[in-house]
Amino acid sequence: MRNPQSLFASIFHCAELGLNPSELIGDFYFIPFKGGIKPILGYKGLVTLILRSGKIKKISCELVYEGDEFEYELGLEPKLSHIPNYDSDRSSDKIRWVYAVAKTIDDEYIFKVMTRKEIMDIANMGDVTNSLYFNDKKDPQHWMARKVALKQLSKLLPKDYYGQRAVSYDDAIEGGGYISTNENNEVELIEHKISKPKKAGIYSTLLQSDNL
Repeated sequence: MRNPQSLFASIFHCAELGLNPSELIGDFYFIPFKGGIKPILGYKGLVTLILRSGKIKKISCELVYEGDEFEYELGLEPKLSHIPNYDSDRSSDKIRWVYAVAKTIDDEYIFKVMTRKEIMDIANMGDVTNSLYFNDKKDPQHWMARKVALKQLSKLLPKDYYGQRAVSYDDAIEGGGYISTNENNEVELIEHKISKPKKAGIYSTLLQSDNL
């Protein structure tokens, strides 16, 4: 009611990406924030967009705890090896790395490894502190940390137009930007400003109806 334009822009953005905003599915989220809506891409939605390109056939993202056997090499012949130790303490404060791996249709593996600090450095770039990161109670599967690693990997992977748009918008929105609609009801990104509703496009018409 306070900022319907941000809600309609979020709905349009979700629809053009072909994702489901249900919390049960985990594709896409509408987060109330400062009188408006922040449209946030979910981990599963990011996976869907990457696979939709047709160039990637498998994706995985894993956590590395203290006590695991883990090593990786970069360079001309990258290698990654991870043998979990399930007898060790696997609480969130023991997580040392998070990595994401994609397998292409040509059976090539592409991976991204991130330290816990690198994950939090990106998380702290946002305009609000998120308590879900590395929180055993609120996010026991650590989807937030996994999403950061997967999104960084996705920037190295082939994506269609909407996949590229989704990742760039998600970065900007998590960093303090927001989306709105113009007079043609097209979704546009406004970075680092506070949204002020204006009567334009379809949401203006809806506001004038008896339903709102």
